[in-house]
Amino acid sequence: MKILTPRHSFSLDYTPKQWVGFSNTFLLLLVAAMCGTVIYEVYNINQRFTTMLDSSVATIDLLATSVASSKIQPFWKEINNNISVYSSFFKMNDDDESMVLIIGSISNGEMHVEDLRCLIKYNGEEDINVVEASFEKFSNCSAFLVYCPTKGNKIPSKVVLISYSDTNPKRWIEVEKISSSKESHLIKPKTAACVQPLTENISVETIQEFIEFYETIGLSHFYLYDFFAPEDVVDFIRELIDNGHSINILPWNKNVKPLNSCPFSGHEYIQDCLHRALDKFNNVLTVDATDYFILGQYSSIDELLENYSDYGELQIKKALHCDTSNQNLADLSLKNMHFVGPIEPSRTNYFFRPEEKSAVEFYTSSSRKALKSTEILSEREGIVGKLSNECERDFNI
Repeated sequence: MKILTPRHSFSLDYTPKQWVGFSNTFLLLLVAAMCGTVIYEVYNINQRFTTMLDSSVATIDLLATSVASSKIQPFWKEINNNISVYSSFFKMNDDDESMVLIIGSISNGEMHVEDLRCLIKYNGEEDINVVEASFEKFSNCSAFLVYCPTKGNKIPSKVVLISYSDTNPKRWIEVEKISSSKESHLIKPKTAACVQPLTENISVETIQEFIEFYETIGLSHFYLYDFFAPEDVVDFIRELIDNGHSINILPWNKNVKPLNSCPFSGHEYIQDCLHRALDKFNNVLTVDATDYFILGQYSSIDELLENYSDYGELQIKKALHCDTSNQNLADLSLKNMHFVGPIEPSRTNYFFRPEEKSAVEFYTSSSRKALKSTEILSEREGIVGKLSNECERDFNI
């Protein structure tokens, strides 16, 4: 004998607590519509966390229409009180394992990847693709990398990383496309500089001398990060760009913490720079705006690096030197520099090969690359000079 359970009739007989839950949900959706934001998650009437994605409720996407026609500058954006993200990159792989990579930072060393989802928008599509996020973290570093698988051979344009532990609306991150090796083998000429974020202490004169010096010894491009640099410095850099100098200046709003045991290639701004350079340059040099790489027996950086065609990272030695105010920067050489103190391997000055040290190349390959050992550049070939404040005033060269 079948027992049929009667279907409950429609009723408005809810408890006051349930009515409050309904009201809160309706108010949240109304605020989203009025403010032009994106709401992906809400609380249900029992105060248990519910995701619109998992319950098949359509995502409200009001932000995309207002930003689709403009370029979104990278900027550190908080996902929750532990996670923030900066930039994202996409590279098409031949083995159908293409994915978006997001560069982020974690504050307390713990991260629960099961709490994260990626929302991906594709060129020419209004729909949002929702995927689970996978996670890699650099050893002993605050930097982490999130991977979001993409669908087919479609090119993503924007991505959002969301967390179950936070219901605040998030802003899109522009996805930078990295050309494949087939597309880029003819357009990767020389060496770029990844420059430590510029702070409020930097001056126009310092930037001018820095750019002039490194262009003289053969650098092709500069990646600069504006960490609240003075307005006149930023304006000067934009003038250089308008006048044809090859420079990217990107906003930055995160302190660069002491190294401790974190490898330098694992720093957030270094990874961002490596990915931007990946399909454009064979090598990057990491420097501060007050560092000067003094060549030895070579006339240019590219001539020097021809002897190091198969390296992952090349550590440079560093030493303090005395200022010679009457010396032309273009004439700096190891022979006429007066170094004070020891000449030691630097912790912040390297030549990196982007295809060896950028995370998207390492983590998304079907068989992960074997890490190449770090080599140390001979001091006869080049040294980074850092101006010392302890030189005697009456010292003359």
